[in-house]
Amino acid sequence: MKINLLMKQPIITILGFGLEGQAAYDFIRKIDRRKKIKILERKELDNFELKWQSELKRDRNIELHFGLDYLSYLSARDLIIKSPGINPRIPEISRAKRKGAKLTALVNIFLDNIRGKSIGVTGSKGKSTTSSLIYSLLKAGGKKVYLCGNIGRPVIDYLKYDSPETIFVLELSSYQLEDTSRPPDVGVWVSFFSDHLNYHENLKAYFKAKTKISDRRTILVYNKKFKKIDNFYRKNKFYKQAITYNDHLNFIKDDFLFLNNKRRFSLDQIKLLGEHNKENMLAATIVAELFGIKNNIIQSAIENFSNLEHRLEKVGKVKDIIFYNDSASVTPDSTIEAIKALSQENIDTVILGGQNRNYNFDRLVKLISESQIRNIAFFPDSDRAIFQTIKKRGLVKRYNIRHFNKMDDCVRWCFEVTAKDKICLLSPGSPSYLSFKNFCERGDLFKKFIKIKI
Repeated sequence: MKINLLMKQPIITILGFGLEGQAAYDFIRKIDRRKKIKILERKELDNFELKWQSELKRDRNIELHFGLDYLSYLSARDLIIKSPGINPRIPEISRAKRKGAKLTALVNIFLDNIRGKSIGVTGSKGKSTTSSLIYSLLKAGGKKVYLCGNIGRPVIDYLKYDSPETIFVLELSSYQLEDTSRPPDVGVWVSFFSDHLNYHENLKAYFKAKTKISDRRTILVYNKKFKKIDNFYRKNKFYKQAITYNDHLNFIKDDFLFLNNKRRFSLDQIKLLGEHNKENMLAATIVAELFGIKNNIIQSAIENFSNLEHRLEKVGKVKDIIFYNDSASVTPDSTIEAIKALSQENIDTVILGGQNRNYNFDRLVKLISESQIRNIAFFPDSDRAIFQTIKKRGLVKRYNIRHFNKMDDCVRWCFEVTAKDKICLLSPGSPSYLSFKNFCERGDLFKKFIKIKI
């Protein structure tokens, strides 16, 4: 939606007052201090910072509805800017839409108003690393580029940096993509695993949300090894417009990166761990070349790129134990990649479990059974499902298993049981929300209690 049309609405409803809702409020108020705004939020106002409590109470052109009945204040005349985490299938939202309410999101407003180019990156795993890689390569090549979206501040905060020469790299979650009405100029789809089914209802709906990374106007770059992605684009005749990788033209072989079946540069000096990250480098290199970045600049930037925080992040060696923080691994598939990346014989202790999303842990348990892992620390609630999978395979007696609710107790135990010069890996294979605010808090607490021992 163009900004001029947005501001012509009689009243703008902000649904959800987390970071996105706060950014929406600031954005509207910078344009018009008198615009009528309605804010609907599940939490009570006194749960927010004093700054926001004071600001909202002073605003005379605002209607506040905070608390459990917040959705009852939706109306047919609303133009709703919805936060990505609020499920659009909630009955009150569906009912308001049927009666005439319009639904949009900050990512829509952003993409509809920028003059620069947009690069959207999605995937069940690897989108943060790939987005950051693309940003780093373009930055090294002298481009005016910004990294935004699911990885940092809300996208609307970056609209002030827009110009015809600007490039915006957006990490886009399935929640954000489901809310979009138009794709970015360049779409990158790096992986697809079963995830977020509590939000999207089923795998088909989750996949459909991801497909909104592109349409027929988009330059699409996707990972061909994921057959579901490849089959979709072939079936829908996008194939000729797409650039694929992990195929016969663009691939990694013998630690060299190949584009158009030509060897470009070696990957033997890279800092990132894991074959999946080499694939992310391949995707980022393809995008960088689309924007005219030279080969030597790409190679240098890739060699200087380090793991992002909470993604196979080496915390360090403490008391003769090597610690890795991979808290961002929130699916079994991503934990499998982490274990493979760290060479199985070096991992002695692994920390698993979190919010239960009914994942299948068979492949993960099989990989653990083939490794030298001896100790398993569990967090609820998916710990029960993983434990039952281990039990079903008759492997319970092989492992030293302990269940925890607090990270400090868990880390203390890891120091006690992990062998000298071996790895203790936090890679839960499950979301964090049951025991922690998010995967960042989970990883930060892990690092905090390790460093207490230094």
